[in-house]
Amino acid sequence: MKYIFYDTDESGWAEYDIVGEDYIELMKICIKYSKSVSFRRFRYSISIPKHLEKYRLPLTENIAKSYRYYGELSDLAKAELYYLELSEDVCKWILSTTNSIWGWNHFSKDHLVEDPIFFREDGSVFADSIIHNGEFSIYPRDGEDVSSVVTKDHWHCFNDREHYKVMI
Repeated sequence: MKYIFYDTDESGWAEYDIVGEDYIELMKICIKYSKSVSFRRFRYSISIPKHLEKYRLPLTENIAKSYRYYGELSDLAKAELYYLELSEDVCKWILSTTNSIWGWNHFSKDHLVEDPIFFREDGSVFADSIIHNGEFSIYPRDGEDVSSVVTKDHWHCFNDREHYKVMI
């Protein structure tokens, strides 16, 4: 099963966001079911805070392939990825750095790293995003309760090739 939040409707005129307490709740769910997170840096002037560097993990091919939307990543592009243990400090940074899921964007007022991807302990993806495309996705397994998030407006569910809007 896959749940996706889009930043607009089919007309392209509406603008949706996950902000405030809804953002905090989404991030807490991602943190709860994940052990690590990655981000992509689009500008050399943008980076994670220095005090979080100690939580960097070795970049694996699996992590790099998670950014497959961008195609095959060169070694230079792989160097632009931050892969972090979800330590207490990293979690605090995620919860306090922005108040919006779309804030994880180098064009945002805070000029942040982009496209957070949350990984379970086994290395599989729990949640991913293509922020500049306005997409945030969650891939829950049995026993991973995401209902407090995906039952809110503008989440869509994909199940067995069938797309339907999550009904409240």
